[in-house]
Amino acid sequence: MTIFKRGNFVAGLDIGTTKTCAVIARDEGNGSMKLEGFGEVPSRGIKKSMVINLENTVNTILAAVREAELCAGVPIESVYVGLSGNQIKGFNSRGVVAIEGKQKEISQRDVERVLAKTREVSIPLDREILHVLPQEFIVDDQSGIHNPIGMAGLRLEVEAHITTSTKTGSQNIKKCVNGAGLEVEGLVLEQIASGLDVLTDEEREQGVALVDIGGGTSGLSIYVDGCIWHTAVIPVGGDQITNDLAIGLRTPNSEAEMIKKRAGIIRNILPEENNETVEVPDLSGTKMRLIPVRLLSQIIRPRVEEILLLIDHEIKRMGYDELLNMGIVITGGTALLPGIAEVAEDIFKMPVRLGIPKTRAEFPRDLENPSFSCVRGLIQYGIMNRLQQKLYEHSLLKSIKQKFNKWVLKFRNDKLSLPATNFFMYPVTKKS
Repeated sequence: MTIFKRGNFVAGLDIGTTKTCAVIARDEGNGSMKLEGFGEVPSRGIKKSMVINLENTVNTILAAVREAELCAGVPIESVYVGLSGNQIKGFNSRGVVAIEGKQKEISQRDVERVLAKTREVSIPLDREILHVLPQEFIVDDQSGIHNPIGMAGLRLEVEAHITTSTKTGSQNIKKCVNGAGLEVEGLVLEQIASGLDVLTDEEREQGVALVDIGGGTSGLSIYVDGCIWHTAVIPVGGDQITNDLAIGLRTPNSEAEMIKKRAGIIRNILPEENNETVEVPDLSGTKMRLIPVRLLSQIIRPRVEEILLLIDHEIKRMGYDELLNMGIVITGGTALLPGIAEVAEDIFKMPVRLGIPKTRAEFPRDLENPSFSCVRGLIQYGIMNRLQQKLYEHSLLKSIKQKFNKWVLKFRNDKLSLPATNFFMYPVTKKS
């Protein structure tokens, strides 16, 4: 087994209600990656994206990660973990600061200060902030700025979207990941991860809603002018469809889930499909029955329509329906149901497409479907986060160098016994 280097590999972990996935990718530099390993196992100990059994969840994580490690041939020490469920809430906030310095030129420090101001809001004691996502910066009266560093002004403002999670929800996820012998490198809202994977820059700029229909819940994120302006979680997902099938067909939930994946359909049945049937076991699992495919559609479609109508209501309630020029992108396992795009277009009254990867990475065909958008996005988030950290450290070092050289110049001008040189450009030699 090769030696693991943290800087070379990034791992993502999607702990879902239905399945848990782990992906290991090699960081190729400049934001590109190469998939090295993948593991997928049925989830145990999770309900509606919340931990209900620590031991079962730990074992599920171990199984998925071991499968990915065996595939990649490398061990992993840390992961970026997706977070979703009813524990997530989002809101918009505003921050304002005066620009420091004699030149009144906006620096990285000013940006950090104004973003910190957006955190100074009253949130319940049982909640913690996950992400602060800048929407636009305002320098004096000039709005619509995405990167204000280097601009001159007296006042810097920012509009930002803040996502929060319950402390117990995120702590339980961390406990499970730590219990599997892994460090949590970052907790990432699943809608953000999925958006990185399936949305184009043009869609984010022109206005688009990402609908991520998971097993226990459905996530919504709305992008306008290249930024997230709204996030929400709907407490209904694909598991409700499975449960409806189990009740309607009088079959175990495990069988209903397989039938949904194998023969589930929500579009109108074509004449040549009227006589198509699917084998369904009874509750005892001893007898098989032939059920018309059209009956599956009659059971599945109402629940899918309910989920989409709840999402449509949320979009209209927040007043974003007129801003979604690029329509809706649907991802998650339920997006695989044939006909869902057509049904969604009837409900949303706008263009709808399924979420497929938009990255430079090459994924196996089995991983290119919408149900894996979150775990694919997690490794992209991880690579981007590490790249930004390197750029920040480089910028910080550059700033320290500049300040140190000014200090050297000041002392030299004061005729102190210091050499007129740049200490960060030339090595210091010892006197013999």
